[in-house]
Amino acid sequence: MNFQPVGSPGAFEARDVGVWDTITETLDINASHIIWSSSSSSSAAAAAAAAASNPPRSSCGRACALGEIYHYFRTTCCWECRRCGPNEIAVDNATRCQTCPQFYWPEPVNHTDCLPIKPTLISYTDAVVVVSAVSTVVGILFSLVVLTIYIDVHAGASR
Repeated sequence: MNFQPVGSPGAFEARDVGVWDTITETLDINASHIIWSSSSSSSAAAAAAAAASNPPRSSCGRACALGEIYHYFRTTCCWECRRCGPNEIAVDNATRCQTCPQFYWPEPVNHTDCLPIKPTLISYTDAVVVVSAVSTVVGILFSLVVLTIYIDVHAGASR
């Protein structure tokens, strides 16, 4: 059904623009009979000719990018796109997020597949290792100096 203007301004009539085929379970729509919007013309035929080729653009929601899911609002068929979490991928035609298994991480570009995490090994020449080793040696030396002073003072006090 499509409500179309008839005769007098403000008057509308419901007209069939398609038929549901119960055998094939398909909807056959005659798009040339659909009037998408009314025009300033008073004639229904002029309005049909002007508007039939310009269907309205849906403003319900944008197409979601890879790694995003369609989150539908409860009362409408509209949606918004939401990104999956940092350890999740979009699955089931972008309708839900799934957590990657342990030791796996989403691919960085599309967030549509989980890839194994490659371990990174550190070497003795890395800055973090050198700084940690130097800090440890300095801490041990400082502790030994404090212990030596304590023993010396304590030994002198007991004489």
